Amino acid sequence: MRQGEAADLYRELLSERPDLVYPRFDLGVMLFEDKQYREALVQLHRVEEALPPDMRQLAREYIRQAEVVQAWHPSFNMNYEQTDNVNNASPSRDIVLNGRKWTKSEDSLPKRANGIRYELGVDRMFNIAGNHFARLGISGSGVHYWNARDFSEQAFHAEVGYRYRNSRLEWGFRPFVKQNRLGNNRYTANTGIALDYSLRLNEKWRSTQSFQYGRKQYHDEYLAKRYNSKTISVSSTFSYYAMPAWQLYGGISGMFDNTVEKAQASRRYGVSLGTVKILDGGLGLKLGIGYTKRIFKAPATLIYNFTRRDDEYRMSAALWHKKTVVERIYTPNKFPLQQDQQQYARLLFAQRQGMVCQYRKNVLTVFSSAVRLIVRDVGKYLSANKKIIFLLVVMLDCLLAIKI
Repeated sequence: MRQGEAADLYRELLSERPDLVYPRFDLGVMLFEDKQYREALVQLHRVEEALPPDMRQLAREYIRQAEVVQAWHPSFNMNYEQTDNVNNASPSRDIVLNGRKWTKSEDSLPKRANGIRYELGVDRMFNIAGNHFARLGISGSGVHYWNARDFSEQAFHAEVGYRYRNSRLEWGFRPFVKQNRLGNNRYTANTGIALDYSLRLNEKWRSTQSFQYGRKQYHDEYLAKRYNSKTISVSSTFSYYAMPAWQLYGGISGMFDNTVEKAQASRRYGVSLGTVKILDGGLGLKLGIGYTKRIFKAPATLIYNFTRRDDEYRMSAALWHKKTVVERIYTPNKFPLQQDQQQYARLLFAQRQGMVCQYRKNVLTVFSSAVRLIVRDVGKYLSANKKIIFLLVVMLDCLLAIKI
């Protein structure tokens, strides 16, 4: 018998015998597990005082959790950020093209920047009736570089949506709008809609699919004529729960970015694998790897006369215990270019690496000089089979630097 059918039988019984205490409590718990929080609260409040003390405490815990799920949830994050290449430029000072040599100005070389990255938001998902939910969310985020203010960023994001939830599946849609600013000037406006569907296949497996359509419009007229775009993203992920505290996941994804300038338009195809494990004592560990193939639509004839085909790799690791989070992200790119094209590619692309140690309440971030040295100068020389060890070493170094 399905959960909905069982709940109907309980309702029928209680319509004839509304004085029955335990069946009403069972109905309230059943509705809670089926995500019907609004009706679950009605049933549990009605029977709460009639229950024996131990069951009364249990009923109050269900009531508390149902109220917490539907409450406003604020979020606040802040961390120190340092980069040696805020303008994403190549360190190559000279350009050689068709036998001729040009020397770049200082403004065209990589720039160092130090700043604070921040995010503040609030969201709420509340039960309208049955398994139907409404969702609201607003957030503001950005990064402030005190020694490179022209590259400081600000963003405002707002969304509303509908969601259907029960004990086995969830699906919903979220229209959204996002405004970005760069150096205190309006930069881009993004609008779109996101859809997702998640189904619990059995006790071990869950399937999740997502789709997103978005439009990006630049405020600057010159940039708009080149880079305004429409984007479609799709993904499919399967999760396997080997144990209640151990999850394995893998998925595929695709992204189609159609810009006005065809040389900037591209399509991406990716695959990802990872695991999440909750260890004894509340310690958690997350490891993930991913690969994406990015293929551009047309050659960029201004600098080089070939169509880019990029290989993008991603490795991530996170370690946490209650209030402390340590995360290391490594995202190198591989460009399969001919020998005489390597110098031109280096002018356009730069490898980004970052590490964050965050104490969630006091927002403490620590970067030790040893970690910065490893991240900046040593990481790029590691072989693939040593990268996970490298990530763990970085996390350990960062943990030792935190004073809790």
